[in-house]
Amino acid sequence: MHPVPHAARKEFERAGKSAEKGANHEAIQHLRKALAIYPDYAEAHNDLGVGYLRQAAYAEAVAEFQAAIALDSSAARPLSNLAIAWVALRRYRDAEFTARRAISLDPGFASAKRALDLAIARVIILPNPPKTQAPPEPRMEASSLTVQQGR
Repeated sequence: MHPVPHAARKEFERAGKSAEKGANHEAIQHLRKALAIYPDYAEAHNDLGVGYLRQAAYAEAVAEFQAAIALDSSAARPLSNLAIAWVALRRYRDAEFTARRAISLDPGFASAKRALDLAIARVIILPNPPKTQAPPEPRMEASSLTVQQGR
């Protein structure tokens, strides 16, 4: 891994400040700038995914978490966040598998355990819809989820 360029790090820090103020759209813009400077910035991909989760843009969140995982397969945080995104998309088996991977990396990671519990409960209650049927639009309040930014 190469060191993160200073300009990308500054954009990442600006994104964190924006997120703390509740300015999610602004945080997303800073994270996009950071990734334009340094596309291999795993933490920025994770945090961008969190921003998308907060906007209920679940498919975009999945893509960012997968990018973070591809860059650092030993990080439990983006795996846990991906599990949450899979739950939001009603892909419960994917969520269960992903949450179990996160727990295997960090057995004490509470967010991954909650994601696993939710995925298992949903598999039992609401199995994945048949592939011939389009799933209903998922609506899940991001504020009710425990997503983990990279700070």
